[in-house]
Amino acid sequence: MKKLLNIIFPFFLIFSLLGINFQTANAADGQTDDSKISNVGYYSEFITKVDSLLSRINLMDNSFYRIDKDFQRDLNDAMQFHYYGLTHYSSTTKTDTLSFLSKLGVNQTYYWTRYGSGSTAFVDSFLGIRYLLSDGELPARPYPKLFSQDGINVFKNPAAFPICFLVGESVVLGADVYTKNLFELQNQLYHSLGGKPDTQIMVSAKHPDISYQNIETENIENGMNYSKIDENRESVISWKIEVDNPNPLYLYVESPDRTNDDTAEIYVDNVFIGKYLSVDRYGILPLGKFQTGTTINVKLKMLQPNLVLNQAHFYYEDWNLLLDFSQTKQKNAVNLNADNNSHLFGNVVVSSDDLYLFFSIPYDAGWSVSIDGKVAETIRIFDSLMAVEISSGSHTVDLQYIPPGFNTGVFISVLCLIVMIAIAIWRKRKPRLDDSAKIV
Repeated sequence: MKKLLNIIFPFFLIFSLLGINFQTANAADGQTDDSKISNVGYYSEFITKVDSLLSRINLMDNSFYRIDKDFQRDLNDAMQFHYYGLTHYSSTTKTDTLSFLSKLGVNQTYYWTRYGSGSTAFVDSFLGIRYLLSDGELPARPYPKLFSQDGINVFKNPAAFPICFLVGESVVLGADVYTKNLFELQNQLYHSLGGKPDTQIMVSAKHPDISYQNIETENIENGMNYSKIDENRESVISWKIEVDNPNPLYLYVESPDRTNDDTAEIYVDNVFIGKYLSVDRYGILPLGKFQTGTTINVKLKMLQPNLVLNQAHFYYEDWNLLLDFSQTKQKNAVNLNADNNSHLFGNVVVSSDDLYLFFSIPYDAGWSVSIDGKVAETIRIFDSLMAVEISSGSHTVDLQYIPPGFNTGVFISVLCLIVMIAIAIWRKRKPRLDDSAKIV
């Protein structure tokens, strides 16, 4: 019986772990259609289609960059297809990284990060997103379309920053990452990375006229509470905006509420833009480009009896300024190559002192950055990313990631293995000693 249990128990443990992982993967994505998860034909078609697209991109560009897409089968598609993206689910992701993505206006809730319709083109560029895959069109991004295949459009972001580039001392001063206005945070990031002081990437729209339909309001401690007067009638907050800028327009509404329910929907001139303040859509919402001199109506339709909001922000994005700024970053790029997810390396020529290498890679104690073979001190930038100081001259750069505690874990594992081997040898020799005692 004991031998039978020794055989059965390991298999039981393996199947239990597989069951837990399968349930976790399904629970990780509130947008995933369960019928598609279990549909082998759909899975095979999806894998073949996306894998073919990524292979085609890689043939055109085998450098180091990020990719994302506005459709998904699972939140961890990037792991499935071996590309670097933002969309991800893991309960082990550092909270400061998740918080920073949220402050950038990325659709981030708890441990769920969804690219969805994205934040702004500046955020795409800042994080090095060079390619976007879409099953439709991009409402507010003037990215050129590279090609279409199997119903999916592939766009290239010409303003994408390198993953690593040279910046001045201003990056060490950082930015006020605690500001509630996420657009102004992006302006601060722009200036910290060397943007001209008298320019702004994000430009505020004219103050819109606001009106309410079937809504009563009440000031409360954490914002303004909006309540439906008649629950059987449509309840809408409307903003009338006079368009005075030809660039893409974005919306961000401050709200303390985070819920798994569908909370609101956004419409522009009665055209449905998408769900908002819901489990699958928080942060900055692209509205599109509109003709200068026209007036548009943006409506937020309430889907719940009550909704707590703070200020609504409407901002344009200066695309031409972003393109020009990106050119300066690309001129100061470090062309990184990747052996694997935990080892990056490259070369850089630095023309002057008092410069820093900036990495749009999450700060982590496990990262070790070496300049010309010597370990450099990593600096936490913007509460989440990292930089190192570098002198003038020609240098090699090497990044290695070793999880904190890994070496200790290896030592303990080896020690335990030695102890187990010693015990096994002792137990094997023990009967012989007993037999010798009997003979005597």
